[in-house]
Formats: sequence, structure tokens, C-alpha cells
Amino acid sequence: MILDPSDEILTEMHKRLSALAYDGKSYPTYTIVPKKVEFDYVLMAPVEIIDDSTKDNFIYECTQLFDIVTFGGERGSWKACNSLASQIMDKIQGQDITTANFKVTVEPFIDSTNHFIEEVQGGLIMRKLIRFRYNLQQI
Repeated sequence: MILDPSDEILTEMHKRLSALAYDGKSYPTYTIVPKKVEFDYVLMAPVEIIDDSTKDNFIYECTQLFDIVTFGGERGSWKACNSLASQIMDKIQGQDITTANFKVTVEPFIDSTNHFIEEVQGGLIMRKLIRFRYNLQQI
């Protein structure tokens, strides 16, 4: 039976990113951001999958986006964003993300990054997007 890897991967990634911190402050990881939260978090987007199966194996090409959202103060600063990005890359890039039903066949690598600045009352919100790409095989 063919399975969707999304829930297993989100659970595994959430475990890996549960202790993100910068300058003594913890940054939670969400799959859905609560309405009252404006900044200082990481949003883990759902896994996007493309079927790359063969007649003998269920294989998926996966991409996953992580959106780092920090408050940069009145003048703006990328320090928190970049520190969190380094922690995320360390815990995902090139790592085995095997779960109960899936194993990695191509280890995660950075597909792209983007940066955005948004003005809000009292300062600037700094955002950094990191997209990872990897392949999974159903076991």
C-alpha cells in the first residue's frame, strides 16, 4: 500500500527543531502559526512531494520550506535569523531522516534561500526562507 510521508516527516523535523534558540531566547517551531504570534518563530511548511516511483519501489522527491521570522528592532538585524538558519541547516542538511515507513535515498540539501524585510510598528521583521530537497523511499 502506498503511503503519504508528510505526517511522519513533519513529526521528525519538529523533533529535530524543538530546541532552537538565540541569545537565550527559545524560538518555537510551528506547522500553523497561532493568530496572536507575529514574530520570533519558525514555520515548517508541509512537505511537497512528487512521485518518482519505479515498478518495484515507492519513491518521492520531496521539498520542504522553513520560514524563519524574527524581530530585528528599529534598525533591523539578521543575527537571530542567521543563527536560527545555521541551527536548522545543521540539523537537516546531509542528515538521515529515516522514519518508521520511509528511508532517505538522497540526503537533504539546500535548494534555495530567500530574505525579506517587513516594516511593523516598532521596527522590522526579518524573514529568511530555506527550502530543502531530498528523496524518500517507502520501506
